[in-house]
Amino acid sequence: MKRHFPILLSGAAGLAIAAAPALAQTTPSDAATTSTTAATASTPPETRGIQDIIVTAQRRSERLQDVPISVNVVGGDTLKTSGVSLSADLPTLVPALNFSHVAGAGTAFLRGIGSNAANPNDEPSVATYVDGVYIASPYANIMNLNNLERVEVLKGPQGTLFGRNATGGVIQLVTRTPSFAPTLEADVGYANYDTISGSVYASGGLGDVVAMDVAAMYSNQRNGWGRNLTVDADTFLSKSKSIRSKILISPSDAFSLTLAGDYSTIKANFADYRLPKGAIGADGVEAPANGYDTRGAITSFGDPFVPVIKNRQYGFSAKANGDMGFADLVTTFAYRHQDGYYYAEADATPLTLVEAKLPTYQANVSGELQLVSKKGSKLDWTLGGYYYSNKAGYKDLIFIVPSVPVPISATTLQSTESISGYVQATYEILPRLRITGGARYTDERQSMRGNVGLVGVLPNFGVSSGKRGYKEWTWRAAIDYGFTDDIHAYASFNRGVKGGGFDVLSIFNALGGAPVTSFDPEFLNAYEVGIKSKLLGNTLRLNVAGFYYDYTNIQVQVIPAGATSAGVVQTTNAAAATIKGIETDFEWRPFGGFALSGGAAYIHGRYDDFQNTVSYGNSAGVVVAPYDASGNPTVRPPKFTGNLTASYDFEGSFGKVTPSVTASYNSGFSFGSDNLLRNSGYTLLNASLQWRSEDDRFGVRVWGRNLLDKYYLAQGVPSALGALTTPAAPLTYGITLSTKFGG
Repeated sequence: MKRHFPILLSGAAGLAIAAAPALAQTTPSDAATTSTTAATASTPPETRGIQDIIVTAQRRSERLQDVPISVNVVGGDTLKTSGVSLSADLPTLVPALNFSHVAGAGTAFLRGIGSNAANPNDEPSVATYVDGVYIASPYANIMNLNNLERVEVLKGPQGTLFGRNATGGVIQLVTRTPSFAPTLEADVGYANYDTISGSVYASGGLGDVVAMDVAAMYSNQRNGWGRNLTVDADTFLSKSKSIRSKILISPSDAFSLTLAGDYSTIKANFADYRLPKGAIGADGVEAPANGYDTRGAITSFGDPFVPVIKNRQYGFSAKANGDMGFADLVTTFAYRHQDGYYYAEADATPLTLVEAKLPTYQANVSGELQLVSKKGSKLDWTLGGYYYSNKAGYKDLIFIVPSVPVPISATTLQSTESISGYVQATYEILPRLRITGGARYTDERQSMRGNVGLVGVLPNFGVSSGKRGYKEWTWRAAIDYGFTDDIHAYASFNRGVKGGGFDVLSIFNALGGAPVTSFDPEFLNAYEVGIKSKLLGNTLRLNVAGFYYDYTNIQVQVIPAGATSAGVVQTTNAAAATIKGIETDFEWRPFGGFALSGGAAYIHGRYDDFQNTVSYGNSAGVVVAPYDASGNPTVRPPKFTGNLTASYDFEGSFGKVTPSVTASYNSGFSFGSDNLLRNSGYTLLNASLQWRSEDDRFGVRVWGRNLLDKYYLAQGVPSALGALTTPAAPLTYGITLSTKFGG
């Protein structure tokens, strides 16, 4: 049965030869102007054509087709039917997006812009926001996408309205807004690898002024994809749970207050590294032939065990929206916290060479004040200010390395304080011709403080750095023209900046009397042209964009050749690159129940200047230094990516049956600047077959992900001890039962 189930599911999905749910929920065009809400109902099956999608890419609610920015939108229902359950799965539906992880840190690359740095203070180059709140820690970026209204992926620098560290773009997760109508939704599921899961969403009014919702999720994969041969235990297991709630207080049409809180944990073997097939480890033994088996083990903290990561995050926010008559006043205050631990070893063999216990920590407060103009005039404007204070690093870490006879202990934290002000305005200078201009000024300061010592030999002593930071302008200029109500063209220039910082592990330098190391901001100048259109009698949405990036002072995290101490990871501003490409996305709904959607991207990225770096082979001990990577492909962007989603709704007295299939292609990419450690090209196929009762109260969905059982890498880290890799998920399949009341 296990062998034939995916084949049967693929056959059922084949019924959807020309259909797909739209890649976003649809709403009327008169949605509220300052909220981040959109209708959750999908286009009715009897409706021919597509409806407007409302997005908040410019911090105000607008039609997707009117926004002169390349934006991909994925609705909550589409996430489910396409088998996308984690933020790391989004590339299945979003061309030019590459999402992997380094240990437990999420690393998103968008159009080739991203960061391979994985310390808690290394904020990503593609910023993640949840309901307008910035998620700073890379260890908090691997999220479960349950009970979302939609995901918006904004491509290109968003340094004017979103500010710091949105160099590559923004991923906005928009959760559902509490409804006053009583609603209860629940589902339970079972999948291979003995995986159990469940989620619940409840919402309702507490009188006429207050509404509240609660969403909870639990998942537990109890059998691993492979075995750790040294410990003789399953590996690549995961267990996660989360809960969040929002309270909407709306005493009048002129004022609303939304209070939100969330809590989540995840425990997994993301960092049980293995060498690539055929590579030789530091102990002279070849990597296991089974790509999901490993040999590394933690041996310095009691009985040997499989490397493991546990992350916890929680936060609170308050967002108020008031009608001032001439404009809307929006204030947002938030607190975010992430902590956890990471047991790591760096050679992927049974040897005890480099091992560590790394307790991660990050906490920040932020506040934002915005004035947003009313709709209906020739001039739309947004004026705002933003404050951010963050502390991140490691607390009470332990490092074991061969060059030091006793363990190293340390606490190392970077403090960041940033304040910025911004303005953006759009003016209709002629009928259908609009220009947009915006600028942001950011003043950011950073410092590092901690202590370090040798266990049982040298008591920990204090270490601190001087202050560093930057003062920079970022800006945006755009022009767009509406040839008709359904065809728009635009051209834009954007400048983005990602702040610098400290190598928090360089605190170990103090043991030898050397100072801590730091790195400077990186910059991106982005040029883009695009066309957005609705064609064929409002049945086809087709958007195309071309871009050219000038990327300088790139922050690159490397392991220097010959490094033997614990502070081996160093971030340098070592490179400059040119990245250019073209992408398209579409949605086609020619008649009720029939839909097709997808997208494609071609990207060409090359390092213009990247000298004095290091090249590592896939086997241990293969090092070339110095190495000149100038002219090599930039890390992570595949030359070509594409995706296609299809489905069809069969409706009758039996209810509704929906087969759905999603195919995505990635041409492959390199993890290192030397282009040696690569992800080969692969095609993923996800499918589902869903039944909903006629009254929509009950449902059953059978699903499969990676139905072709393709082997590819979730992460890759070149090093002198061999290329450290972990695989992505193999073929998975299961069944989900659901129920829904009210709403």
